[in-house]
Amino acid sequence: MLILLTDGANTSGAVDPLKAADLARDRGMVIYTIGIGADALMVRSLFGVRQINPSADLDEQTLTTIAEGTGGIYFRARDTEELQRIYTILDELEPAAGEEEGFRPVAEYFYWPLGLALSLSLAWAATGIGRRVGLRALEVAGG
Repeated sequence: MLILLTDGANTSGAVDPLKAADLARDRGMVIYTIGIGADALMVRSLFGVRQINPSADLDEQTLTTIAEGTGGIYFRARDTEELQRIYTILDELEPAAGEEEGFRPVAEYFYWPLGLALSLSLAWAATGIGRRVGLRALEVAGG
C-alpha cells in the first residue's frame, strides 16, 4: 500500500505519474491518493480583496485514475480535519500489521557554506587584510 499525499502539481520526475501507477499495479501495490489544498479563498491585500485558489494545480482526474487503476481510492482534503478523517478511513481499510515505519530523507547542506566561510576567514586572517584595514581606520580617525 502507498499513500500519495499531493498538492497535485507534477513538478519533477522523469516518469509519467500514470506510467508509475501502472508499474505499481503490476507489482501488486495499491495506491490511495489524497489531494490537498483549500478551495478558493478571498484574501485582503494592499490593492483590495482578491480571490486565490491554492488548489489550482490539483489534477483530481489523474489522482482518481491512479487510485482506481491500482485498486485504491482518491480522497480530497481541504483542511487538517478532513485529512485526519481520511487517515482514519485508511487505517480501517488497511490496518497496519506491525510497527509503523517512517522514512524521512535528510540531506544536510550547511557544511558547504560553513566550509566556505571558514576557508575565507582563514584566508582573510592569513593575508593580514584585517590588520591593514584596522590600521588604516586608525590613521583616518587620527589615532
